[in-house]
Amino acid sequence: MKGIKRSMKAPFIMKTSFYLPSTSNAKKNSAHVEYIGTRPGVSMETTKDFEELEEKTDAAHHAKYAGERPGSHGLFTQNSNEALVLKDVQKELREHDGVVWRMILSLKEEDALNLGFTEKRKWEDLLRSTVPDAAKKMGITESNLKWIAAFHEEKGHPHVHLMMWEKETKRERGALSKGEHRDVKNVFMNEIYREERQELNLIKTVERDFIREFALDNVVDAVKMLKGLDEVDKTQVGIAPRIHTHDIEKLQKSLYELSKMLPEKGRMSYAFMPDEVKKEVDEISNWLINRPQFMESTERYLSSVEGLTKLHSHDTEKIELAKEKAMKDIQKRVSQVLLKGALETRINFLPKVDQEKAMKAQMQFIKANGKPKQDLSYDVTKKSAALLKHLSFSENEIKRVFETWSEKADLGVSEKEISKSIANSSKEDIKTIDEKDIKTGAEILKLAGWTNNEIISKLNRYDDVLDGIEKVLNKIEKKANSNFVSKKDFSKIEEITDVSVDYPYKLVERSEVSKEDVDNMIETFSQGICRDEAAAGWTAFCMSVALKQSEVSESKRIDVVSEWIRSNEIAGVDLYAINEKIEEGSNFLRKNTWDKVLGNIGVKPEDFKYPFKTFQELEFDEQKADETLLQLENIVVEKMEVPDREHLTEVYARILRGVASDNSLFKEKINVWAKKRKLPQSLVTKVIKKYEKRTNDIEYLKRPLRVQDMTEKTIRDYSKVLFATGMSEEKVKDTVLEWNRRVKSNAPPEKIEKIIEQVGALNEENQRWGKATYVNKESYKQLNETLNVKAPYIYKMPSFKNPNASINKIWKSFWNELEKERMKSEKEMEYARKRMMRAKEQEQKQRQEREERG
Repeated sequence: MKGIKRSMKAPFIMKTSFYLPSTSNAKKNSAHVEYIGTRPGVSMETTKDFEELEEKTDAAHHAKYAGERPGSHGLFTQNSNEALVLKDVQKELREHDGVVWRMILSLKEEDALNLGFTEKRKWEDLLRSTVPDAAKKMGITESNLKWIAAFHEEKGHPHVHLMMWEKETKRERGALSKGEHRDVKNVFMNEIYREERQELNLIKTVERDFIREFALDNVVDAVKMLKGLDEVDKTQVGIAPRIHTHDIEKLQKSLYELSKMLPEKGRMSYAFMPDEVKKEVDEISNWLINRPQFMESTERYLSSVEGLTKLHSHDTEKIELAKEKAMKDIQKRVSQVLLKGALETRINFLPKVDQEKAMKAQMQFIKANGKPKQDLSYDVTKKSAALLKHLSFSENEIKRVFETWSEKADLGVSEKEISKSIANSSKEDIKTIDEKDIKTGAEILKLAGWTNNEIISKLNRYDDVLDGIEKVLNKIEKKANSNFVSKKDFSKIEEITDVSVDYPYKLVERSEVSKEDVDNMIETFSQGICRDEAAAGWTAFCMSVALKQSEVSESKRIDVVSEWIRSNEIAGVDLYAINEKIEEGSNFLRKNTWDKVLGNIGVKPEDFKYPFKTFQELEFDEQKADETLLQLENIVVEKMEVPDREHLTEVYARILRGVASDNSLFKEKINVWAKKRKLPQSLVTKVIKKYEKRTNDIEYLKRPLRVQDMTEKTIRDYSKVLFATGMSEEKVKDTVLEWNRRVKSNAPPEKIEKIIEQVGALNEENQRWGKATYVNKESYKQLNETLNVKAPYIYKMPSFKNPNASINKIWKSFWNELEKERMKSEKEMEYARKRMMRAKEQEQKQRQEREERG
């Protein structure tokens, strides 16, 4: 009998807030309903629809599903048959004159998987069975209760947003007492962990029955038997069978190929692997299980499973199903061994940090006194002027663009320097322009204050390229408005207020590709052959993803892949459906997929190396920022020290600037914020002046204009090296900020903190995967020159004294897992037989007693 070894990784989390009746809060409640019901990641399947959907849980899939059902949302309520209309719910909340409570109920992803809370239907059942009881703990009767909720499939912590209110207002107090909060939370927890608790109780009951029935005269022996299975895990299973040379070579090659397929980040678990990785793992485990050396152990394992099943049934079909399940179970268990082996194989080929050199380098870098020789603002404005010249703007027109642009944004350059950048700019700065450049030109004009109609009218000869540009232009000002707030600044808010505030930034993956590689890609794809017609649809899809990742327009993508389809006479591929699908998601083509695509079109991977440079970046999350602003607005400041009030107001202003692109709206909201908190006008004036103009235009435009930011590269590489030497994130920040001050680099502290937090996240991920945060030799040399230091190169390539050692280790681990499962199965069968014998003995004894009495 197997005990439960499952353990919850994190407790169930319940966050609670409330909004008292007011006109502004009624609007916020109405907006919140739309947000939780329609935001990306919300699960929109109805119970009926759910079984018809494929097993896809990414935000792009849900956006597609929502798009196919106009007006759709992910809201649900007590009555499963009630069709909620979003506008009606919003109207009701706008007109509601009582308190509205909001709750977020959350589980860690692994716990959600273990407990089955990864699907909307499970959360619906939970809330429908618990919300009325939770409301009772707050003094709200079921007959007077209204509630709606939405399930969000957030990576890492699936959760539901719940909103509750009374039909007829009776409770005027919004805050829950500690006792109410505990009681409400317990209602949800008791139901969430009910099955887990029942299973544990069942195990205890079975153990008690086993002791009572099987060993009344010897409890000690019975307890030893019950512990037998757990002891198998600690048992030495003997010497693994010998591994032959040809097996070593095969396993080495298989693990090396598998190592190249492993994702660069995420959890090292079979359940979370991409499908192609699972397929490869399954093939290797099948090969291993069928090795002659393992056949005896495998046959004994299946024989014990068969014997155990026959104790309950002699149905041949049931016996075969039990054996199939047993083989799948062992396959899953050993898959983790193979994944670990593949990871170790990859790590063996990765550079390590030489600790002795790392300490010497750290001392050198701490004293760095050099800085990059670049004026980023000048380079970006000069490139902007060159692009406008390509788009047929005269020098006077460009000057007027910059005049209005400077009124709206701080470009980091003086009027004189702007005139100089315009005069020195030339079409030669951008030799040829493509679709991406034309769109960037339109974005510059938008940032300069031009309307969408003015932009389209001026650039009317590029109508085909600007198709749908309004959608992009409407977002550009907000993107350029966002101001970074470090995690340290947020932590300070929690320290001074004792309130947990959501961090409105998320780590996203970006990729860059050179213009030359894009041109080469277009030519290679359009002229490629088709070596596997059965995979033509997949190949067309992947080519389209690569072109989208390279920011090639939809019409151009269709032209390129259509040419490949036409020249190879391929039938049955719907390019419009493919492009519609990839438009809705943020697809990335990984290196191993890129190599497969090239193979399918007759190109050797070494002839066209993977062209994308991927990196992680902290991105301002506007939807989360709205929530953060609401949380900040609920904070009381009357008893705060003056510096703490100023810090809170500064953070509020930075986040607000990323949401409110209109200056008048920004000023209005800051003034309302200050008035409610009786803040001095001098502080308000200071904050408005600081953020009245956008400050992020140069940062935003440097990438589309292909201007390399040498300061950013220096800070990024500097941080990577410091992390690699073992510095903490806080120490890295202190070191780089002090360098910035010492050498007068003038990089904004917010920019430095943002880069370091991004590198810190990368370093944390690398540590989980056993990798060093790496800077190549060329970049390391450049970093030394830029910072004016002579630090030794801290990385070294590993030497392989015994390359077969790891293979032998994996072979032995595989054998151990197989043997442990076999031994457990045999013990289970032994215990089951003894129990049946005991039952028969008892039955015979009772029969004899009846006969004697009769």
